[in-house]
Amino acid sequence: MAEEVLANRSLLASLAGPTIALTVDAQGGAAPVRMTCEDLTRILVNLVKNAAEAMSAVGRIHITLWESCGEPGNSPWLTLNVEDNGPGLPHKILESIFEPRQSTSNPAEQIDAWPLRHRGLGLSITRSVVEAAGGLIHAANRDPVGACFQIELPVEIA
Repeated sequence: MAEEVLANRSLLASLAGPTIALTVDAQGGAAPVRMTCEDLTRILVNLVKNAAEAMSAVGRIHITLWESCGEPGNSPWLTLNVEDNGPGLPHKILESIFEPRQSTSNPAEQIDAWPLRHRGLGLSITRSVVEAAGGLIHAANRDPVGACFQIELPVEIA
């Protein structure tokens, strides 16, 4: 997975734009997970685009990947974080952020009023892909500013 995250670095930086710094830090992550390269790219593209759109022209997005062994008797897992220094997520949508038709860009408006590019489906699709791989996804605000999406994926044991 680390190799794929690093391979997507240029694509993600291009999506973020020239005034948003995108950094990637992958430690470990050579263990296999139940996710295709295409699904990983889809997730990263969605999270990076959302982060870039939330920032007003200048900012930072940091992607980290690391491997955890966990407690004795537990299976190992990979954790992927996508963090930004934008305005963060509105508190009123944190509980329902992964529901269909929920948008981080304009949560107060109804789906019929959203521009075509903001259907509120990206995070719902992201959650479905993560859960299909046996993983979990969480969203939170960072202190003092920004948002963090954390994905935990179980390592596939041969």
